[in-house]
Amino acid sequence: MSARSTVRRKVAEVSVEEARDTWFELVKEAGEGGSRTLIVNRKDGQTALLGPIGELAAPCPATTVTAARPEIMTLMEAATTSGPQVLTRSGKPAAVLIAADRDGRPRPAGARPPTTRMVSLGDVLAEPPSPFLSFGLKQLDEMAAGLLAPRLTVIAGAPDAGGGLLAATLARRAALQDGQKVLYGVSGLTSKDVAERMVAAEAGVNYPQLRSGSLPREQQAREREARERLSSSLLWFDDGAGDPLTVDMIAETARYADGLALIVVDRFQHRAQAGVPLSGRALAAAAERLAQLAADLTVPVVTVLDTDDTQTAVSLHPHLTLTLTRSGTQAHVVVKEADAGEVATVPLLADLPRLRFTDQPEDAHTAAPEQARATPPAGERGRSTSRASGQPVPPAAETETATVQATEAAAAPRPPVPALPGESGESQVQRLARRASEQVKDEDHEVLDLLTAKIEDHLREAQGDLDTAAARMVGKAIEDVMDLFQRSRVYARREHSAKPPSYDFLKKKTKRGTDQVWEGRQTWVNTGLLEDIKAGSPASVDATVLDVPGAYLNSLNVWLPQGQLRHKQHNPDDLRDGFPGPRHASGIFLAEPPAWEHPHLPNPLGGRREPGPLLLDTATVKLLVACHEKHGLCGPPRIFESWTSSGSETFLLKLRRVLDAVRLAAIEEDVVFVQKYVKTMYSRFASTMGESITNLKIKRPEWMHSVRSQAFANLWLRAYKLYDEAGLTIVKALGTDEIHITGDTDWRTVYEEGQRLSQMKTKPGYTITSRNVHRHFPKD
Repeated sequence: MSARSTVRRKVAEVSVEEARDTWFELVKEAGEGGSRTLIVNRKDGQTALLGPIGELAAPCPATTVTAARPEIMTLMEAATTSGPQVLTRSGKPAAVLIAADRDGRPRPAGARPPTTRMVSLGDVLAEPPSPFLSFGLKQLDEMAAGLLAPRLTVIAGAPDAGGGLLAATLARRAALQDGQKVLYGVSGLTSKDVAERMVAAEAGVNYPQLRSGSLPREQQAREREARERLSSSLLWFDDGAGDPLTVDMIAETARYADGLALIVVDRFQHRAQAGVPLSGRALAAAAERLAQLAADLTVPVVTVLDTDDTQTAVSLHPHLTLTLTRSGTQAHVVVKEADAGEVATVPLLADLPRLRFTDQPEDAHTAAPEQARATPPAGERGRSTSRASGQPVPPAAETETATVQATEAAAAPRPPVPALPGESGESQVQRLARRASEQVKDEDHEVLDLLTAKIEDHLREAQGDLDTAAARMVGKAIEDVMDLFQRSRVYARREHSAKPPSYDFLKKKTKRGTDQVWEGRQTWVNTGLLEDIKAGSPASVDATVLDVPGAYLNSLNVWLPQGQLRHKQHNPDDLRDGFPGPRHASGIFLAEPPAWEHPHLPNPLGGRREPGPLLLDTATVKLLVACHEKHGLCGPPRIFESWTSSGSETFLLKLRRVLDAVRLAAIEEDVVFVQKYVKTMYSRFASTMGESITNLKIKRPEWMHSVRSQAFANLWLRAYKLYDEAGLTIVKALGTDEIHITGDTDWRTVYEEGQRLSQMKTKPGYTITSRNVHRHFPKD
């Protein structure tokens, strides 16, 4: 925190931005240490004092600490006009925000100090840089400083240059990677056109094949996943709903879309078109209106202009102009600031089959000028020759070959860089950290930096010896992962309870015993198939063994209860009375599971044999509900009682993203000791968050059950998908990560092969015959 204090002031002074960055620490210091902090809004000079609750003399409006963080300026205004604002944590007063003068002295609500327009240079320089949205292209971000609010940016280019693709790239980036709400105004195209182009770009698949329904099987899974990601994003379209789109329509929709972070208008047509308001002479007024909208909502606005004519772009008076030109797969963006003129030219690669732009490879930056000089004049391009053979190459074939080579090079994953002989552990970690940083969201970098620092600390303690460092990392895994978890929750919107009061059925009866909650761990074997093999029909079966990468890591994406569990009685014949959904009721349920009548499929409850009600966690109940409602495999579970709290699936997501990024980077960079470290962290985190003497920082047994059961549920869902979509026979389902299958269909038609959480990998298979079948029967 860059708080400044002087001899004249008895309190520290921070800006609104600084207060927001360190909000939880400031409130804690005020409540527990009695400190006072003057918060200053440097835009209008408004001030308020954050202090201990002792400053309060009467009941006042209250806001939770978490909810107050994004609303600091609103609460400052309320403290100034209406009176003190109490901040609460877990229902108890934690601190208070009161009106104050610039010197830190409290003043009565409603009494405003004389305003001043003077601000010192020091105050201006102390303000943090304005946040910006990425263009989705690293090299363009470096030269154009991203999308700033409230600014109007114009992407200008000929109709076939790809300005709309560049706009779609930045919209996808903002919605998917930054999690921001984006409004995409469509004029001249249809929302369906733009959406399908985004799917092709996000999935990295051939757009013509996507639209014609002829994608190769191996690309269809990527296309489905991309479609799901985009469907769940905060990206909204406005195409006028049957009427020609106008700026007024965009403004109306934008004001309706609360929390908007970016507006894109695709496109302005420089030639007048009948019935198209965003065309011809109307463009200057439309641009002025968009610039005002950007100022009113404090958001960046981007519009695409279908010409690279300089005068037309200048007439729109944008703050930033990106003029796009393209020749084949080579593209260039000229960056021009309104008050500084042309500041940079950025080379890009046009990935035409996938309708997207990518950064030029690093070694292409210096090669591009020579390539540009070597390009023959337009009249001579038909006589280009192959350098290798000296034979003429047809122009179309030359272009197609260049396109395929360039796009495949851009789309292909970077191969792993093996450790050099004698390479230090620190050097390996630096390579790993660079690769991991490319995969995480901007908001995750603080947690990633902490994890990287911990690895480097362990290496220093071990004096660079990798074996010693690896042993130290495993020993410190629980302590380290809890530090990462707590750091990941610092700026979270929802607070969680680390050690709420619990119930007897969640407590272990002995030191090494278990509580009373049932988990659906799989130890299932297809005994019907084994009996058939034993009888000689079929004579033998070849079993393929599939492994689920990072099973417990993947299961951190699970619905968890937020606070203390509350007991309720339910009507067992009304499923929605007992289970309205994990968002509303997450925790533990006393339920009677439905009958399972599918001997060729594993039971979702695992090895449970005794009939009657049992205690189940949210993940298991959710799976039973899915088997009933989505798959039609069984009746509904009958829920008699529940012990629940409102739920969220976001508590562990940031930790999951960072651990997964480092896990993948360690695999790709072949840093073995970090692979083991990360695996130990997430597996022990899952097993000790309940009631463990090795982890005293958290005591949430219902979280532990839900995380573990989600891993078992994920395994069941994968097995069922292999059976349902590929017609494969399930031979065995074991633990959290093993599925044994047999059949004629390639399992890769359902799942891609690889190390990512959405993929699967193989282990050595085996053959079952009548001679060895007895070894595969389950042992009672």
